[in-house]
Formats: sequence, structure tokens, C-alpha cells
Amino acid sequence: MKNKRAGWLLAGVASLALIGGVGAEEFDEELYDWQVERLFEPTPDQESWEHSGNIFIYESMKETDIERALEEEFERIQHMMFVRTIVTDEEGEAETETDEEGGLSLIYQDDGC
Repeated sequence: MKNKRAGWLLAGVASLALIGGVGAEEFDEELYDWQVERLFEPTPDQESWEHSGNIFIYESMKETDIERALEEEFERIQHMMFVRTIVTDEEGEAETETDEEGGLSLIYQDDGC
């Protein structure tokens, strides 16, 4: 029962992230860090949830994170989906552009999913 609750909690967190959207001024560093940890150091409960056939949706991950996941976590890739990927430069830093108010905004790859 505990694993099932953990799975629903994770799915809920992912859904809230997707519903709310993440703008540059709203970028949630804590949520990003949590997703990086989940991606590269999943708990046994998280791995069990994935092996039950579930897919976790990662939002606003850097291109470099996804490339690393393809190299290091390939055996789990069928349980991952990435949306609103943050574009990075050659050094792995997030690319930005100037918005209408003159502030900086992150550049996302967004296929409209």
C-alpha cells in the first residue's frame, strides 16, 4: 500500500508541475533539484513504481540532463517522458532571451504536447 501511495504522490507532483507551467521568473529550483535526484538516484520505491509500468513526466529539465539520462539510465528510459526541455549552450548552461519587459527568460523546446 505504501508504494501505491508514493506512486500517486509522485504522479500528483508531476501533474501539478505540468498544470502550473514554469516561466523563467517562476523557475522552481527545488522542484528541478528533486527531479534531477529522482532521475539519477531513484529510491527503491520510485524504481518499483516505474517497474510496475508507470511513466514519470519530467518538466523543465536541461538538455544536458536528458543526454546524461540517455547515457547513464538507458535501462529506465521507457519509464520517462520529458516536456518543456530547457535549451542549453555548449557548456551546459541554460540559454536565455530577453522578454517583453526587458527581463531574461529561459528558452524551452516545447513541441506542444
